[in-house]
Amino acid sequence: MIGNLYTDAARANWATVPGRRVDMVNNSSGNPTTIIFSENGNVLYAQYLTYDENQNVTSVECKTE
Repeated sequence: MIGNLYTDAARANWATVPGRRVDMVNNSSGNPTTIIFSENGNVLYAQYLTYDENQNVTSVECKTE
């Protein structure tokens, strides 16, 4: 739950600045597995979410692309 709250807030804040964009890749359950943050068309970093069998977020890892 904390992971979901944090990523929701991060996406909302990031996308309020002109030129910034957030793209999401979802799994078959509709949950985001990759959240890509870009600015002016350049990917800066991505968050990778891992879920357990109950579709709860178990980890969030941030990597530069």
